[in-house]
Amino acid sequence: MSRFARAAFAGALVLLVPITALFVLNLVGAMEAPSPGLPDPGDLTRWALPASRALHDVAATVTIGFLALAATVLPQDPDRPGSLGPSASRAMFYAAIAGSVWTLTGTAALTFSYADMAGTDPFGPGASLDAVTSFIFDLALGRSLAVNVLLAATATTGAWLATRTTTAGVCTLLALGALFPLTVTAHGASNHEDAVNLLALHLIGATIWVGGLAAMYVLRQQMGRDLVVSVRRYSRLAGWCFLLVLLSGLWSAVLRLNGADLLGSAYGVLLVLKSAALVLLGFAGWLHRARTIRALESNPHRMASFVRLAGAELALMAVTVGLAVALGRTSPFATSPVQSTAESFLGSELPPWLGAAEWLTQWHADVVWAPVTVLLVAGYLTAVARWNRSTGPWPRTRTFFWLLGCVFLAWATSGAPAVYGRLLPGMHVLGEMIVGLTVPVLLLLGRPGILAGTTLPRRTDGSRGLREWAAVFLKSRAMLWIGRPMPALALYAVFVAGYWFTPVLQLSLSNNPFRLAAMTSALGAGLNLAAALLKSRDRATGTAGSAVMWVLAAAATVHAGAGVAVMAGGMHGDEWYAYIQSLWNYSATAQQRTSGEVLWGSALVPLLALGVAVLQPAVTSRNPLPTPPENADRPAKEAVGPQTRG
Repeated sequence: MSRFARAAFAGALVLLVPITALFVLNLVGAMEAPSPGLPDPGDLTRWALPASRALHDVAATVTIGFLALAATVLPQDPDRPGSLGPSASRAMFYAAIAGSVWTLTGTAALTFSYADMAGTDPFGPGASLDAVTSFIFDLALGRSLAVNVLLAATATTGAWLATRTTTAGVCTLLALGALFPLTVTAHGASNHEDAVNLLALHLIGATIWVGGLAAMYVLRQQMGRDLVVSVRRYSRLAGWCFLLVLLSGLWSAVLRLNGADLLGSAYGVLLVLKSAALVLLGFAGWLHRARTIRALESNPHRMASFVRLAGAELALMAVTVGLAVALGRTSPFATSPVQSTAESFLGSELPPWLGAAEWLTQWHADVVWAPVTVLLVAGYLTAVARWNRSTGPWPRTRTFFWLLGCVFLAWATSGAPAVYGRLLPGMHVLGEMIVGLTVPVLLLLGRPGILAGTTLPRRTDGSRGLREWAAVFLKSRAMLWIGRPMPALALYAVFVAGYWFTPVLQLSLSNNPFRLAAMTSALGAGLNLAAALLKSRDRATGTAGSAVMWVLAAAATVHAGAGVAVMAGGMHGDEWYAYIQSLWNYSATAQQRTSGEVLWGSALVPLLALGVAVLQPAVTSRNPLPTPPENADRPAKEAVGPQTRG
């Protein structure tokens, strides 16, 4: 295929996305002018808004695809550790170009979104810079679109300047973070917060999967002899992304179409069409795995079958993205459903009053933490099975501690503490304490670092998989510094004080992203503190130094002081819980006392368990640890997870 033909094919794929979106929206009547008397933004906005959003989504997908490949798939420069290799450098160049388009189209989508909401021509006399500024700073949609553009521009700038693999990883995280503000458009679900989180997971999986295939297609000539290993790595990555897209899509559909007629609305029909396209893409991924990858392995120069199948798959993906854009601008319901006060405030209906049975019977699977818990269990048990085959019996007590930690994590994030946490202050404190202290201690007593160090595949071509990125993160200067006992204690104390006694608590109760960030921060601070103390045992005698015991005592003092301050009325979140009292008639004074008692009382057992673990002699294996395979990419059995690329 000539260079002109390749450029024409790429341009056709890009245009196919907005054409599909506009065709479908026009077919279902979404492009018609509003009824007389209603604000009309004009024909330009009605057509330009979905078109700009479609081009925005294409550019974002391509940018993330190139960044993800450069950070995790493509071989790097073996002579300069940490530096980008030739194909990865080219990927960052293409990512910078696509990111520039992403930033421009995002700005256009922001402008037309303002015009659509204001019901005015964006270039007419009714529009003004002050009105656009007010849209950005005063409305959730405007803020979200502006943050998306800002993060996209930041990732693009980093891509233009990148020469190191670490920079590529940071740019990838920034680009993925730019997707989260777009979830504000999630609508029509029985639980709004679940819909927002599911849309975020859906976007992450889809952009890495689709954008990664586009990047592989573009870079196939530059990769040369590295094509086979890169395709194999991408296949495993895309298999996980396909699974994420499939499960998040099904879960989201259940929330939106609960009790609704699937084929009785335009939304349902579009959902069926998108699902059918997803099934076809899954079949195409299986063909890649079963035929084209094997053909490349036998002869790396025979790329014709890979090019044909990947090209057809990209065309189908372009249509699917166009359907997704149309789906995002179509409501699941003909009319807006009437919500109760609790639904409009909490995003879901009130649970039954908390009794003895409800502590165990009330569950609501968290769409983020429930899958994380499943992955933690499955990954650990898989690593234990590998250890048992290669080394010998793995201590059952360690497996017990790990699984118990996962049980507590599931209960705190999907059980009664999560269900009642935004209703009763004491339950919110309990959930945060379990995630922030109990779970970290139990997980680290499972010694996951030993398992990971001997069972995760190792790469030797300079690229970074899960093992290499974990090593880079844990051995960074910042992590080594805060991983010492005193800085770890200081960081933990700052989190406790900063969360419970500042407006951060109010934000986490009323804002879904802040709540997810707060829970993640609690888990991270607890893991850092527990790991710092466990690592600080005297290696020679296997006992803890006096400094470590002082840190444990100080941590207990921090919780005792915080608990007393909460009982005295120092905890923030009063505005939120004051409104909750109008829905549930409970005593604020009693809950205030309970919250303080939980804050210091729930810390005693995990801190005591951590102290016992630190005081016990260090356990060393008489046999040397097994050496990981030199080239973990070679045997197919080394891959963990779905083997089908979607």
